[in-house]
Amino acid sequence: MHGERRSGSHVVTENRTAQTTLALLRQLRTTYTQPLTVVWANGPARRGVPIRTYLTTPGLNLRLVRSRAYSPAFNADYEIWDWVHEEVTVNACLGTKAKQMR
Repeated sequence: MHGERRSGSHVVTENRTAQTTLALLRQLRTTYTQPLTVVWANGPARRGVPIRTYLTTPGLNLRLVRSRAYSPAFNADYEIWDWVHEEVTVNACLGTKAKQMR
């Protein structure tokens, strides 16, 4: 996932790592001072020691809820792939494996 994309009102310009995830959580915590619940996918950058350590910060008032492994209703990527299938590849014929191997 390269390039610029949005995570809510926050722009993400690089791949997610523990450090970028921590930066996002800190930015969210600074922007929104009320109790905050963040729902997100269960990616590796979101479940390591740095994240768990940060979540023990006293008075953080931040709760993370991990979505199920397969939860297309909460993942915008599935909507994009559905659109690509319906608009781009639905009538595409990419040939057979034998033809592609020549």
